[in-house]
Amino acid sequence: NLITEQDVINRQIEAGVMYGDLEGANFYNIYAGFAFTPVFSAEISAGKALGSISDSDVFEVMLFSQPLPDLIVVPYIGVGAGISVLADTESRRSTLMSAAVGIKYHLARNFLLRAEYKLSLALTDRDENEEIQTWKIGFSVFF
Repeated sequence: NLITEQDVINRQIEAGVMYGDLEGANFYNIYAGFAFTPVFSAEISAGKALGSISDSDVFEVMLFSQPLPDLIVVPYIGVGAGISVLADTESRRSTLMSAAVGIKYHLARNFLLRAEYKLSLALTDRDENEEIQTWKIGFSVFF
């Protein structure tokens, strides 16, 4: 079956893996998303940050907009929320509020290349909230 440009624009389900950097720690991420329209989609993700000092788990739900879905390189923006749990201690659970920007590129058949920058605000019970920056790149498949 030949995948057309229209198939890429009208995809509904997308799932993938990404690797990157979360504040100096190696970050591994899996995600699955559903497109309501070619412009709007929602995604759930689970990630693991493995650092030299500590490890943490990140779970998020994001809403995305791809305002120009018919370009060759598709830019997108997103907002979402989730939780971050520092490994080895249940007391270090933080609520996350996130904003993301990224690009998607159709590689071949039903494969996409994706790159993303995300800025998250970890709402902590301490006096100061924490800003967390994440850079990541990965692949996804769509159906």
